[in-house]
Amino acid sequence: MLLVNTNQGELELYAVIGEYDNRGFPLAYCLVSTATSVADGKRKLALTSFLSNLRDTYQLHPHFVHTDKDIAEICAAQTAWPESKHQLCWWHLRKALRERLAKAKISTTAYDATRAHAEFPFIDTKFTPSSRPDKSEDEAAESTGPHPWAKHTASDPLAPGPNSIPIKLLITPSFKASHPPLPKNARPPVVELPTTSGVFCPLGLRDKAVAMVEQHFCMHPSIPGVSAPTVAGIRESSVRQMYSFCQENGLQSLWAYMWENWYRNGRWELWARAPYEEIPRLKTTMICETQ
Repeated sequence: MLLVNTNQGELELYAVIGEYDNRGFPLAYCLVSTATSVADGKRKLALTSFLSNLRDTYQLHPHFVHTDKDIAEICAAQTAWPESKHQLCWWHLRKALRERLAKAKISTTAYDATRAHAEFPFIDTKFTPSSRPDKSEDEAAESTGPHPWAKHTASDPLAPGPNSIPIKLLITPSFKASHPPLPKNARPPVVELPTTSGVFCPLGLRDKAVAMVEQHFCMHPSIPGVSAPTVAGIRESSVRQMYSFCQENGLQSLWAYMWENWYRNGRWELWARAPYEEIPRLKTTMICETQ
C-alpha cells in the first residue's frame, strides 16, 4: 500500500493506493489544510485518524506500507499498522540523500557516539563532528522507534559479531623480536590520515555514498551470495561499510548524519528491506503518479 501527498494551494492531498498484480488501485483520499495543520503534530494526528478509520472500517491490514521520507506520514502509518513493514520509496531515498549531500553546511543532526559505540564497538567515540548540532535537522527522532521485529541490543565488545567466523589458533612458544631496537632519540613514524573537515561530502564521493546506501537498501537474507544470511549480519556489515567509508575520508559530519538519520536502530528498519521476512514487489511509489 502506498501513502503519498500532493501540494496544491493551501491543501495537501493524501492518497492511499493499494497494489495488486503490479497495478495501483485508489482506496481513499484525505485533504489536509496547510493553513491550519501545518505543524507536524497536527498533520500526524489528522493522518493517524484517517488511516485508523480506513483500517477499522474496511479491515485493511497491508504487508507493506510505502511512503516518501515524511515523518508525519511515517508515524501515522506506524501507529495505524504497527505490524506492517514500512518501506521508504527508493526514489525519495535517493532524492533526500542527494539534496543533503549537496549542501555546503557542516553542522547536522545531533550525534550520540556513545550509543553508536554501544551497538557496534568498532565505532570510535572520538570520531565526532567538530561543529555544533543543527536543531533544524532534527527529524523528530523521538517519534520513530524500533519496529516490533527489530530486536537490537547493545553489543558486548568481547562477544563475536554476527559476521565473525570462529577459528582456533595454535599456541606457539614466545620469541624475542629479531629486529634491532630503535635509537633512544628516534621518533615513531607519523601516519597522516585524510581530512576533509571543512566539507560535508566532497563532490567526488557523493555518488559513491548514495550507491552504498542503495546497495544496503536492496540486501535481504533471502538473496544468496549478495549479503550476510541474517538480518543482524546485514545491518552490521552495512554500518561497518558506511562507517569505514566516512572514517577513511575524514567525514565526521557525514557519518553523524548517516548514523542518526539512516543507520541507527529505529531508522534502519524504515528503509532497509532486510528486517522483514518478505521482499516487497514495489520499489517506489511511482504508480501513484498514474492515478
